[in-house]
Amino acid sequence: MARYSYHFRSTAGSWGEVTPHTYVLVSDVYPTTRNGMTFGKIGTISSSSAYTAPNHSRLSGSIAATAGGAAWRIDLLDGPGTYRMYLAVGRLVGSSTTGLKILKNSDGTDLIPPIGNASIAANQVKDATGAAMSAAAWLQSNVSATGTAQAGGVDTITLASGASAVDDYCVGRTVLLTSGTGSGQYKEIIDYNGTTKVATVRGNWTTPPDATTGYSICDGGGAYVEFTTTETAIKFQAAASRMDLAAIELEYIVTPLVDAVISEEYGAGTLSTIYAKEPAGKKIGKISSTVGAQNFSVIGAAATYLTVAMIDGAPWLVATSTPMPDNFASLCPSITIRQTTTAETRDTVITTPTVVAAPTKPTTGRLALLTTRTWLRRERIRAVTRGQSWAGYQGQTIDPARDFTANSPAQFKSVYQAITPDGTSWYRIRLQNGTWTGIYDVSGYKDFGTGGLLVEPDVGHDPIVAAQWDNLVGRGIHWRNSILVPLGNYCFNGTLAFTASSYARILIEGNRIGHMFVPGEVQSNFANWNTFALYRFYEEITIRNNMIWGLNFVGLLSGGRITAIRDNDFIMWPIADLLRTSRGVPLQVPRGVFADDETWIDTSGNRLINNPDTFAGRLAENINHGDKVQIGRAGDGYLYPYSAYPNGNTSSSWTISPQTRCLNKEEKKIYKVVARAAVPGYAAGVAVGGQGNPGPSGGAAAGDIVDGGVTWRYEIDYYHEGPINLLMEDEFGNDDGLTYSTDASIANVIAPSHQLIIASSAGMLCPIEAVVINCIYANGAGRGLDAGYDGIAHVELTSLVGPAERPITQGVAVTLSNPYIDAGTVRAFNNVIGHSTQVAIPGGANLQGGGDTNPGKGGIAHQGNIVVDFTNTTANGRRPTDLLTGPFTQRSDGSYGFALVEDGAYPIDVVISDLAKIMHPLSGDAGGRATEYHTVTIQDSAGGSITRALTITP
Repeated sequence: MARYSYHFRSTAGSWGEVTPHTYVLVSDVYPTTRNGMTFGKIGTISSSSAYTAPNHSRLSGSIAATAGGAAWRIDLLDGPGTYRMYLAVGRLVGSSTTGLKILKNSDGTDLIPPIGNASIAANQVKDATGAAMSAAAWLQSNVSATGTAQAGGVDTITLASGASAVDDYCVGRTVLLTSGTGSGQYKEIIDYNGTTKVATVRGNWTTPPDATTGYSICDGGGAYVEFTTTETAIKFQAAASRMDLAAIELEYIVTPLVDAVISEEYGAGTLSTIYAKEPAGKKIGKISSTVGAQNFSVIGAAATYLTVAMIDGAPWLVATSTPMPDNFASLCPSITIRQTTTAETRDTVITTPTVVAAPTKPTTGRLALLTTRTWLRRERIRAVTRGQSWAGYQGQTIDPARDFTANSPAQFKSVYQAITPDGTSWYRIRLQNGTWTGIYDVSGYKDFGTGGLLVEPDVGHDPIVAAQWDNLVGRGIHWRNSILVPLGNYCFNGTLAFTASSYARILIEGNRIGHMFVPGEVQSNFANWNTFALYRFYEEITIRNNMIWGLNFVGLLSGGRITAIRDNDFIMWPIADLLRTSRGVPLQVPRGVFADDETWIDTSGNRLINNPDTFAGRLAENINHGDKVQIGRAGDGYLYPYSAYPNGNTSSSWTISPQTRCLNKEEKKIYKVVARAAVPGYAAGVAVGGQGNPGPSGGAAAGDIVDGGVTWRYEIDYYHEGPINLLMEDEFGNDDGLTYSTDASIANVIAPSHQLIIASSAGMLCPIEAVVINCIYANGAGRGLDAGYDGIAHVELTSLVGPAERPITQGVAVTLSNPYIDAGTVRAFNNVIGHSTQVAIPGGANLQGGGDTNPGKGGIAHQGNIVVDFTNTTANGRRPTDLLTGPFTQRSDGSYGFALVEDGAYPIDVVISDLAKIMHPLSGDAGGRATEYHTVTIQDSAGGSITRALTITP
């Protein structure tokens, strides 16, 4: 097969390469197409040189790239298959220390062993095996023909009469005069006439050849290496500090085809399950075991629903625009994959995998854009958090004898405690103006059965209820339309000791909640703000349709079945977490109380609205250590996974005290410290690290475990293995778009470690399944989504970006602003993802799953993600100014938003369209999602501004 080549140099010059050869310049950004060949740089490469010594196009210069992620990509003309690769690595015009990595395009792993970093002298190169040689030796290697010339001229040589009759077959190769007249000279052949056998060379001979001259036709290139790939592109990067690249030459080898193998979207297993109604273009399975195929297609009946697409240089089975029906397996019992080369066609018939039905999934609109697997997980969670959620008061008749009033916390307590629910009726406490302040324990569990208790302001009254209600634990309490301000530590503190028949079901709806609803309160007093609700072990806590302004936490809610904080308007995001929860608090929570032993959490529909204070509205960028949802380790005090090995460990993370507990995962039992002997540096009974109380004295008992002086005693079986199911959907920023405060007064209290989700429940045996759909979280986070030991994250149609004021500070493990799960699976589709400090390659370089560090425990599935870099001032193709063609600016109030400068070449309508795309991309550059309404301030060239509505629709 013909060899095609890429010649690197600083200018195009007059070398005149024709297909299948091309010159490559340092300014060529991928995808550049020249002479039918597609290639280019990815990242910053700015150094090049010219080399004229041999007067040969194949060694006419070089480019240089330093370590750090910049790469050259070359699309393979013949597609997947087996290739011979010839390389010229070196600077040529001078010495350099250089090395080269040849990488798979899809994941950046080594395609073949790298060429080690070493010094190369001027006028020398390394070939593909790493062997050093002179430029002349490289050009004169690999002799393909020899003969005696018939004649010669000043710039010609007439080859032997038996030479090839094909015009230009040897153009670009080197003719070396080996004997007779002119011996020792070599030149590049630039033209060849197959009829006359006359080869024209570049430049004049010093001594022209004649009929006594022996010659060799040299293909050049030095020694080659072979590689086989199922992808359509390869990449080249610096092996260490520097890469100097002069030439790349490839020769396709036709090899016999083998059967295609379709693997899962993540991991290496054979495709066993497919989902109906996937969106068009969604990856179904990777064609991962083909050799030599140039083209792939689906034939037969399955071709209506499935096709083959090249994604990141690899062939994938993908969905067509015709949704796959639920009965696909009966319509198409098999799927036929056709592979073709110039020499062969081979069909592989694969039995249709199990098809997972999605009978109610829409086929149009925003929800049709979700992958079916995510859609099914969404529906499963909503079936509980919406379908099984308590509706509260719905206008039922309230008997006057069950209708009460209260004008103070004391009176409220008295009325509440006097109620004896009959299990079917509705009761009401109407709040009247008065002095509502204080901490009141209203202990007394109330089960209202199918009825309930409605708490609301009386007609004409609107008291500010600034109180802490301890042990307000009732099954069927609906509190609405009030002003609720935490006093002490909480507003609602439901920590009443529980039994299997006493658990809360509470709906908080339509209220104004937070310290900022107290006249005279200012946001700069945030350090004194408190938490709204604390409950442990409950049937349901729902906080919805409220306006919230001025809280530390919204909820510390653990051990419940249904937790919903949804559809609330936030004037300011909580200073700490929206929700902090865990699977099993208290430890003694029994099983079998509710319909299932799973935890269901819904934090959807919350939005940040305009903030009139000097603190500009901020979404998911909080003060101190604010997270959207934090899932903590289960248990009271300290609960550590695995066995007890803290003895003698002086780390402050270990506390050896009566509160130290440890989970034995194998036995599923919890042990507690009852005694600790002295360890070096610490007196007996004193907590290691100083975090806990001194341990009590106590002797060993039957069944105790003594570990180096620490005595552990069985406390309780561990029950909390049920999964945590978490849904976040339809959440986005304020009416002015995504805003970041540059207020200097708060700059020093914003920590760099905010999270969208952080789950520190590692080793607690309860998997976490997080579903994040259709959200905008402007997040300058250390980890955007950091879920614990086992689990899966589905993140789709979501924007997670941070501007220059709040750059992401972590490396590749930054999560969604880049998803990371320690030993689970990440599925990320069609998101805008913020750029981390590690170079981000659009698609998956900033995504990390458990399969990366724990093989067999998950992996990554990703497609259609856009990586945005707000932090780099150098054009790199990922800044907003690169992805959108108009320049960004700061707003007049100092906040950094998505306001754009309008000029004649960038009209408002295009600004709004492009803004929609960056806020929410779909496959390619389509914009839109659920209908949203924003306003966009666009500055004109005269310094004025125009405010226009931005509507983002499905």
